[in-house]
Amino acid sequence: MVNNLSEKYKSLIEKSKNPYLEEITFNEKRIIKNIQDISTRIFIDLGAGTGRFSGFLSKIAKKVYAIEINSKYLAKLNELGKNTPNLEVFQGNILDLNQILEGKEIKNPVILLPQNTLSIIENAREMEILSIIKKFLKDTEGELIITFALSNSLKDWGMKFYESLKSMVGEPDYDKIDFNKGIFISKTGYVSRWHSMKEISIIKEFLGGKIIEDYSTRYYRILHISFS
Repeated sequence: MVNNLSEKYKSLIEKSKNPYLEEITFNEKRIIKNIQDISTRIFIDLGAGTGRFSGFLSKIAKKVYAIEINSKYLAKLNELGKNTPNLEVFQGNILDLNQILEGKEIKNPVILLPQNTLSIIENAREMEILSIIKKFLKDTEGELIITFALSNSLKDWGMKFYESLKSMVGEPDYDKIDFNKGIFISKTGYVSRWHSMKEISIIKEFLGGKIIEDYSTRYYRILHISFS
């Protein structure tokens, strides 16, 4: 049976009519569609949720590996995987990326970290995760598409967005939210970190590689980087 959180995620995120989220999704998919020889490529969807991008990717790519740690989303994701021959689902931590995909023949993959996925990971492990991704992509000559929500927009559209998600993430905890640092915290303990342009530039420099596209608005920034 698909659990309540999975259904909330699908209705509030995947089917969201929020104009900002729709715009981010449009530009992420635009960048994906512009990838060279996309029908021959392998995609790795990190933090796949219930499959909001995995299903889309499976229609245009050779193979999709969807990795999700939250067991509450896996029922829906596994259901999608059973009906999609080129989609393989794994439950696991992004930190264990190499172990999860051990034995798979992977060359020139595209790793996808869409819609601020990195933000819900503990800040202390953010650079560790990026280090693992960087090494993996350098070894396999792959590409990375990663989206950051900008901290200066958290107080504006960010709070409006979280208000629409409170049945899933909980009521905002204004005593703990730090707009200056771009940190959102709910009363249920949900934490999301939004990055400044300076922080993203530091991450960009750390990752290295060749910048294919660096697309930004006042609300978000998307990096598409090649390591081949």
